[in-house]
Amino acid sequence: MGLRYRKSIKLFPGVKMTFSKSGVSYSAGGKGFRVTKTASGRVQKTVGLPGTGLYHVSPAGSPSRRSTPPPSRPRPSRPSMFAPKGEKALYAATVANDVAALECLWAEHPEHAIIAASLAAILHLNAGNNSRAKELLAWVLGTGQEPTNDPVYRKFVTASFTVPIAAGVSAQLTPTRDGLALLLAELYQEAGDLAAAINVVESLDQSSLRSVSLAELYSTTDRHEDVINLTNGVANADDATALLCAFRGKAFRALGRNEAARESLREALKSRKRDAAIRHLALTERALTYLQEGKKAMARKDAERLMAEDATHPDLEGLLAAIDDS
Repeated sequence: MGLRYRKSIKLFPGVKMTFSKSGVSYSAGGKGFRVTKTASGRVQKTVGLPGTGLYHVSPAGSPSRRSTPPPSRPRPSRPSMFAPKGEKALYAATVANDVAALECLWAEHPEHAIIAASLAAILHLNAGNNSRAKELLAWVLGTGQEPTNDPVYRKFVTASFTVPIAAGVSAQLTPTRDGLALLLAELYQEAGDLAAAINVVESLDQSSLRSVSLAELYSTTDRHEDVINLTNGVANADDATALLCAFRGKAFRALGRNEAARESLREALKSRKRDAAIRHLALTERALTYLQEGKKAMARKDAERLMAEDATHPDLEGLLAAIDDS
């Protein structure tokens, strides 16, 4: 799955400490400006425009030459000594990454069961236990409740995980219902249960990630008209929309609508800034479209472009053979 896990603890307003496989990092600031000290000792500044998704990261120093302890800081914010036992138990289990303790919370403190099951599922995935993760995620989504509404999660802890939605598009998600649903859909897809994956994604509200996930699933199951309906009006503005254009072109080609396929694939290839996997899919599909039209020279041209960018692409050998045999 290519999953990564990290957990953040708020020290005080604007300052948090993050645990990940690479170590501990600290950050301070708010929307628009943040200074971060990474686990390697590097200090960097992040400046952005809130609400736009645009940001710039620049170094604010070099990594330390030797290992030094982090500066003295206030103790992490945590439940008070008078807090309910369940709140203390959830906090302790989460900070310790204790998956067994998180699962025990179901019976002992059912008021925290939903967020505990969500965090346990992420930890199971991190350990490669996909089967148990699927069980937990299905149960969480079946409750119809929002896991991140739990007061312990909202006050003290945040967690995130990175999921590959489709070739060239990955997302860093948090354990909201939508984030967990996309994660569950990827697990179903990985296991070959495409119908279950489609059912999960179709239940989500409209979003670019939902569209990309559905387009890939519809394409894989030959639901080409559904891909076309899903991608109506899409233009190449980022990786997600470029990939949607590529899926749209693939669907038109499969239905024999070659001119529409070429137009969609031209849109997918409009910017060279898009992820290489997306460009390579679009080049492959356009070459196949040209070949379907009997335009062997144009097909070979796109195949050679693909070869120039990635001579080891898994579809390249078959594509060249199809052109030579035509």
